[in-house]
Amino acid sequence: MTELPPNAPEPISLAQVRRSRLLRRVGLAFIALIVLAGGVGLLGIRTRTVTATDGGYSITLQYPWTDRSNEPINWVLAVRKVGGFSGPGSIRITQSYLDLLNMNGIEPEPSSSS
Repeated sequence: MTELPPNAPEPISLAQVRRSRLLRRVGLAFIALIVLAGGVGLLGIRTRTVTATDGGYSITLQYPWTDRSNEPINWVLAVRKVGGFSGPGSIRITQSYLDLLNMNGIEPEPSSSS
């Protein structure tokens, strides 16, 4: 039997080689599942839509249900009335609710705010 050089690694048994290979395969499969889930849209921002109707008015709000921090959100509010509106309208939203959102701007701009 030949003697190993002093800097040679210790011999590894066949069982250790197989266990290491299995762990690498499991790790790669886990990473592949995460990438696949992201690719088909299972991860990321989700939105919800709620609608209410009363007295000829219909209001629909589409808002982010899940979000990533520091990402701008898409928040859509639509108000409709059978026969149209006879004059200007007013919508009130509390500042505490808006503080929960990262809103970089409102489009279209309101004619006034307080």
